[in-house]
Amino acid sequence: MLVTKECTFDAAHMLSDYDGLCANLHGHTYKVQVTIEGDTNVQTGMLVDFNQLKTVLDAVKQRFDHALIFSGAEWRNSAETELYEWADRHGMRYTEVTGRCTSEVISLEILSMVQDLMPEHVLSVKLWETPTSFCEGRNE
Repeated sequence: MLVTKECTFDAAHMLSDYDGLCANLHGHTYKVQVTIEGDTNVQTGMLVDFNQLKTVLDAVKQRFDHALIFSGAEWRNSAETELYEWADRHGMRYTEVTGRCTSEVISLEILSMVQDLMPEHVLSVKLWETPTSFCEGRNE
């Protein structure tokens, strides 16, 4: 059985030292889908209560919604570093990912968060950066 729940969040990022438009600070309305896999519980008739998945997605939103997403320090150029220091100094909402803040890396960060909260069930996390483009991190 597969069960999926989704949410959206708004955030901004930039790709340091990238040769393209995404080198500029910009934002997205991201959509996240978390899919879990397993056997339906005979007593409850459910694999999971959707409220459990909502709680997991609320944690994702708490971290990323209306935040600046920064690359790890080793991936930042001087502009991203200055923006990071500005956000920290002014108490702005931000988060840092391990690696460059691409959709692929962000989806793996979310997958890790979800696995920590529901380790026995997580199959995948899909992250849409635009309505037509997504990446998928899978539990292997």
